[in-house]
Formats: sequence, C-alpha cells, structure tokens
Amino acid sequence: MGLAGVGGDSGGGARGADGLAGQRPTGTSGNGGNGGNGGNSTGNFPDPVVGGRPGGAGGAGGNGGNIGNGGNGGNGGYGGYGGDGRKGAGGAAAPGADAENGYSGGLGGNGGVGGAGGNGGSIVGDAGNGGRGGNAGRGGAGGTSLGNGGPGTFALNDGRGGNGGIGGDGGRGGDGGNGGLGGTAVNGKAGVTGNGGNGGAGGTQGGAGNGGTGAAGTIAHPNGGDGGDAGLVGAVGAGGNPGIGLVNGSPGAAGPPRTAGNGGGGAGGAGFNATTPGTNGGDGGKGGLGGTLNSNGGAGGKGGSGAPGTSGANGTGAGASGGNATAAGNGGKGGEGGATRGGTGNGGAGGAGGLGGNGGNGGNGVAGAALTGLPGGNGGNATTGGFGGLGGNGGVAQGTGKGGIGGAGGKGGNGGRAGSGATGGTGVPPTGVGGKGGNSGDAGSGGAGGGGGNGGSSTGGGTGSLGGLGGGGGSAGANGTVGAGGTGPGGKGASGSAGSPGTPGGSGATGGKGTP
Repeated sequence: MGLAGVGGDSGGGARGADGLAGQRPTGTSGNGGNGGNGGNSTGNFPDPVVGGRPGGAGGAGGNGGNIGNGGNGGNGGYGGYGGDGRKGAGGAAAPGADAENGYSGGLGGNGGVGGAGGNGGSIVGDAGNGGRGGNAGRGGAGGTSLGNGGPGTFALNDGRGGNGGIGGDGGRGGDGGNGGLGGTAVNGKAGVTGNGGNGGAGGTQGGAGNGGTGAAGTIAHPNGGDGGDAGLVGAVGAGGNPGIGLVNGSPGAAGPPRTAGNGGGGAGGAGFNATTPGTNGGDGGKGGLGGTLNSNGGAGGKGGSGAPGTSGANGTGAGASGGNATAAGNGGKGGEGGATRGGTGNGGAGGAGGLGGNGGNGGNGVAGAALTGLPGGNGGNATTGGFGGLGGNGGVAQGTGKGGIGGAGGKGGNGGRAGSGATGGTGVPPTGVGGKGGNSGDAGSGGAGGGGGNGGSSTGGGTGSLGGLGGGGGSAGANGTVGAGGTGPGGKGASGSAGSPGTPGGSGATGGKGTP
C-alpha cells in the first residue's frame, strides 16, 4: 500500500507563504496513498492590494497498484485573512489640510484547490475522490480615519474629516473622521467648518462604517457624513473538483448569508452661539443619510442662539425714558434630520432651534421593507418666537401594509406657530390602509396651532389627525382631512384659550388683550 502524502502549513510572520502541495506516492500494489492537505496560509498582510496569501493546493492521491483503489486527493488549505487597512492620519498642521482617508482593508486570500484523486489499478480498482477546496480568508476591515481636518487659520477653511476605508471582502468599512473647526477671521471672512467624512462601504459580507459627525460651527456649519453602504451578498460556492474515473467530486458549500450591517448617518454639528449684540445664531448642520439597509438617518444639529440686543443710552433730560433695546439676533434653525435610504431605518429627528430659531424638519421615513411604512422623524422644537419644525412624512406601505405614521410637528416657541404634522404614508390598494397623519405640535403662548397631518390616501383612507392646541390667545389648528376613500371623520382642532392681558410695555401703554 502506498504511503499517505504529507501536507505542509505555511509559516507565520508578516506575510505567510503559500501552502505546500502534498506528496504523491504511488503504490506498487494495493491502494494508492491519500494526498496530503495543502497548508493553511497564516499571513495577515495589511496591504490594500496584496491582502492575505492563498492557501496551498492539496496533493493528488496516489495511483492504485495493479489491483487496488486510487488514493483520495488532499484538501486545499485555507486562505489567509486580509489585513486591516491602515488608519488615515489627521490633517497636517498646514492651514486647511484635509485629513487622510483610511486605507482599504486587504482582500482575503483564496482557498487552495483540492487535489485530484488517484487512478484505480490497471486491472481492478476504483478511482479516488478529489479533495475539497479550501475556504477563502476573511477580508480585512477598512481603516478608520483618525483625522479631524487640519485647523483653518487666517480665514482659510479647515480640512474635511477623512473618509473611512472600504472593507475587503468580508470586512467592515471604516468609520469616517469628524470635521474640524474653521479658522478665526483676521481682517476677513472666517473659515468654514469641515463636514464629517463618509463611512466606508463594506466589502462582500461586510458591514459598513458610520458617517463622521460634523464639527460644531464657528461661522459656517457642517453636515454629518453619510453612513456607508452595506456589503454585497456573498456568492454561492463553486462546485467541487471532478474525480478521476468513476467518482465525482462533492459539490461546493453555499456562500454565507448576507450581512445586514450598515452605517448610520453622522449627526450634524451645532450652530455657533452668536456673541456680537444683535447678530444671528448659526444654523445646525444636516444629519447624514443612513446606509442602504436598516440604518437611521443622523440627527440634525442644534441651532445656535442669537445674541441679545444692546440697551439704548439713558436720556439726559430729567424724567426721560431709557432707550429701547435693539432687536435681539435670531437663533439659527435646527439642522434637518437625515433621511434613510432603505430597509428599516427611521428618519432622523430635526434639531432644536436656537433662541428665536425654527426647529429643523424631521427626516422622511422610507418605504416599508416588507409591509408597513416607517415613521417619519419628528420636527424639532423651536424656542421663543420660532416655528416648530415640520414632521417627516410617513413611508409608503408595501403590499397590504399600512402607511407609516407621519412625524409630529415640533412645539412652537412663545409667540411662534407650532409645526404641522406630516401626512401619513399612502396605503396600497386594494386593502392597504393609509397611515395616520402626524399630530401638530403645541403652540407657544400667543402662537397659532399647526394643522394636523392629513390621513394617508388609500382604499380605506387614514383618519385625519387632530389640529394642535392653540396657545393663549392663538387660534386653533386646522383639522386633518380624511384620506381619499376613507369613511371616518377628520379630527377636530381644539379651540384656543383666551389670551392673558398684556403687560405694560416700555412706553407705558398697555398690551393688547389676546383673542380666543
């Protein structure tokens, strides 16, 4: 009987060698020996191009003697893992230098092929089976950008945060870096704050990186980076090597299931708070988009506060009134919530407005992945004098599911109108029901209530939602309407309560009485 072949594993180290092929002895009589297994590659090589080393091929089975069976072929070795991508460096000290992007992860090494089965004996004997191929190695993760952008100086823009590297097959994408601060103006316009970098896309079977967060504003205001896309679905394994003679090789194993990991959108940066009397606060940054599967849009950034006005100088004559204060600066609008791009992610919530600023609008919900549409994000709340943000629209239903619920409107500040509720998602005929419209936010004192969101249109229309409560002295919000094809009544708006008497103004005149 022939001797069994011997397989060799590759050596370790920074870069593993290819596996060795098995020996192929031949029996002079009797059965041929089995081929040795190919060596497994242990090299995880952090290089975006080279990646892991392949596994060794399995040795062929020995031939049978005059009478005897051929040996089985050896199995192929496993491929090495791809190395993780190197991390991107931060922005250079030079003004406005961009951060370095993260490097891509290395690809996993290919698995070794299985050895062929030996021939049967020249007189009597079955051929050996072919060996199984080795599995490919996992791809390395994409490198995360370390970098905030380089600081801006002398009115130059700062550098943008680096993008995360793309994952190798099976590897996760790197996270995007955060944007840095813009420079201070010196006899000129101040530098613009950088956006957050985008998350890297995942490789096949790999989850994606998250978008970077936008930095807080100095003058201009950054957006959060978009989340990376999901990895692609894995391929089905190839068939086994055909055997020699009468026996066929076994079929290849199926590929692994799809990975649903995704990157969430980065949050928008906050607007700056104004300090110069009478100037406006900055707007918050917009939230980044979510990835393509099951990920949320980023939240909008908070708007900055406006600076209060200065007091006028006192009159010089006896009994003269003090000067009226100048108008305070308006607060910045809250950032818009990021939308989603698929799957089950919710729209991002709108950012809150700064002092006197409007709330940001909520991000829209996406269409339902299976049946029910996803809710829209809620509108951001406003502060004194600001309008509440609009709710995001509910997602459209798929099949027979309900449309998504519209996002609620944001609460109005004192004297500010409440945000209107969004329209419910549309149901799909013949049996889909429209989604309920979002409720309006409550108005602040003296502000009008926002209208209730309309019911979503469908065969069985959605119920109209209630109008918002009127603030003291404000009018009631409008009723929501009934969706097309619906039979239920729309919601009734609540009546506003009577306003309180005005307080004495600076000139001594009495303020007007609020109306119901």
